[in-house]
Amino acid sequence: MEENKGQNGHIFKLKDGTEIRVGDYVFVHNNDSNLNNWIAKVRKKKYVRKRKTYVEIQWYYRKTDLEGCSNRHLTGKDELFESDHSQNLEPTTFNGKCEVHSMKTYLQKIKDKTYTSGVDFFSRYCYNSNSLSFKKQKDFA
Repeated sequence: MEENKGQNGHIFKLKDGTEIRVGDYVFVHNNDSNLNNWIAKVRKKKYVRKRKTYVEIQWYYRKTDLEGCSNRHLTGKDELFESDHSQNLEPTTFNGKCEVHSMKTYLQKIKDKTYTSGVDFFSRYCYNSNSLSFKKQKDFA
């Protein structure tokens, strides 16, 4: 991974040349090969320590990540739940970019045939990890 400063702030370039900016949605490497990559939103560059860059990410969960909680919401195969869980990670754990859309934009992408399976997701609810509850998102409704 290489770090550059571009017009739009800091850019993180992955080994394959993919540029990651603050605000992008990314796949995060999962050590369990039987599971999908995790998905997160890059919130901000946090700090550099010993020549390593760390960024703050916000986790997005799939329904399968939340088994056991009282989730009565109907979910689609590509639905994610924005969480209140954030963490600092090295961008070297990122495997690439994905997109998390509002339901309206997601459905429009399907209609326009611009949807990409495994890359395009949608989110309607926020998940509170303390109360194990869901709240409808204002920005993604």
